[in-house]
Amino acid sequence: MAMLRRAGRTIAQIGLMLAAALAVAPAVAHASGQLQVAAQPPLYPAFDTGIHYYVSRCANSQVQLTITVPAGTTISVDGQPAQSGTSFSTQVSLNEGQEFLIDWTSNSSTETYHVRCLPTDFPDWTSTQSAGTAQAQYLVVTPAQNFSSPEPPYAAVFDANGVPRWWSNEGPQPIDAKALPNGDLAWTEFGSGGPFEERSPDGTLVRTYPPSGSDPTDVHDLQVLPNGDYVVAVDAQRTIDAVTCGGSPSTTITDPVIQELDSTGALLFAWDTASHIPITEVSPGWFSQCASGDPYHFNSVEVDTDGNIIVSFRHLDAIYKIDVSTSAVIWKLGGVPTTNSLTISGDPDCTPGNCQDFSGQHDARVFTDASSGQTFLTLHDNGTDLNRAPRALRFSVDTGARTATLVESVSDPNVTGSPCCGSARKLPGGDWLVDWGGTNSIEELPAGFSAGNAVFTLTLSGVFSYRAHPVTSADYGDALSVGMNTQYPRSPQDGGPPSNIPEAPAVSLLAVAAAGAVSYVVLRSRRYVPGRFATDQ
Repeated sequence: MAMLRRAGRTIAQIGLMLAAALAVAPAVAHASGQLQVAAQPPLYPAFDTGIHYYVSRCANSQVQLTITVPAGTTISVDGQPAQSGTSFSTQVSLNEGQEFLIDWTSNSSTETYHVRCLPTDFPDWTSTQSAGTAQAQYLVVTPAQNFSSPEPPYAAVFDANGVPRWWSNEGPQPIDAKALPNGDLAWTEFGSGGPFEERSPDGTLVRTYPPSGSDPTDVHDLQVLPNGDYVVAVDAQRTIDAVTCGGSPSTTITDPVIQELDSTGALLFAWDTASHIPITEVSPGWFSQCASGDPYHFNSVEVDTDGNIIVSFRHLDAIYKIDVSTSAVIWKLGGVPTTNSLTISGDPDCTPGNCQDFSGQHDARVFTDASSGQTFLTLHDNGTDLNRAPRALRFSVDTGARTATLVESVSDPNVTGSPCCGSARKLPGGDWLVDWGGTNSIEELPAGFSAGNAVFTLTLSGVFSYRAHPVTSADYGDALSVGMNTQYPRSPQDGGPPSNIPEAPAVSLLAVAAAGAVSYVVLRSRRYVPGRFATDQ
């Protein structure tokens, strides 16, 4: 088995074939015999004619190739004259980020294989595909988080073969990277307090998403809507009486303020948590966090199909739906019971009078089933303090009946805990893409999964990603390749062909739509009213 090495460590190379209709087209028929490509440093994954994209840790040096050519076919490496024959060796000079092409031609049909030079400090990983066909064509991740020493600051996009197709190391520690509706990518820097940044695949800084006012941006989420509006949170500081959760009568706390702004940055809506949710709703398991100044801990925001906003708070063990016209709480799911709470059913672990259905949850999202048109609420249940493994959950919410019915629960017996972070996205084809937060495991799992083989697993080494953001269209890879080749061009002086930058493809909203996209009703008439939240007082 071929091995990929970095800093004395090894990674097993696993060749993965993707047979979905959305996947890269399979190789066309060639003359009898199989093309074989061996490389040093090794390719990831091991060469397979059905896989068209590879990386090699070439360390600003050369990739040594040994190629076996089937009879009746020719091979051109890096734009050089085509060769035929049983076997030959060649080498290609590359710098980090650059790529070269291998063109295999027979009977006037050509297959092109791409090899890109991976940075030497890019985090190690392994990938496997064990059952079924992957529905998430690309995974946007930040393999830069851990609980000890800093790691190289990468945001990255992996394909369904486990190949890094795009990466950036612009900031000290990126977090919450995602593909936007226009195909660009956005993330922010952990601990910076600065705004989320949008970058095109070629690395150009397109814009930032600043909040209104001077409070620092919360790192946990950004949502950009199809019309250009965006939703973020800021971390305001308040002094409150926190005796009920173990704090002092004058405890300084972080008060998350949810803001929706238009594309120009004008404030449309603001909702501060402390003015609407008393600290008596902090779950007892989080009292120590409340006493130290973090009673709420915002971690996701979503615009529902009716234009109202759904917000998740880890230290409340609860998710709230907020009316953007009145700022009232429409419903509450989980946490300490209140008059706004929904009644939960369908969960065997949740019985009347003894129901803490989830804890420390992340990534509350609206999922629309394309076949039925029905919308659901999905979330990543970390299971904090419940002595239970993490789960991906899907609820059917009936606001009129004040109920939330658990209709699907997914877990992996190999993942026994999730100390923080995480995401759970229901994909249009029925699978789930789950980042088991605070662990190194990201999996695509079939509907209802509880044991067996994952469809796809990406295992990071020594790091984890705050979330994993899925993209379900294979077309997105073209934009990523163009962006990388623009950032890392090759010229004849580099030992490359005249140009390897193809024309940029058109990227539309649908081409990169994330899984479970909803149809938004944007309440354009709402505007910020001074005095609506505590910072105006």
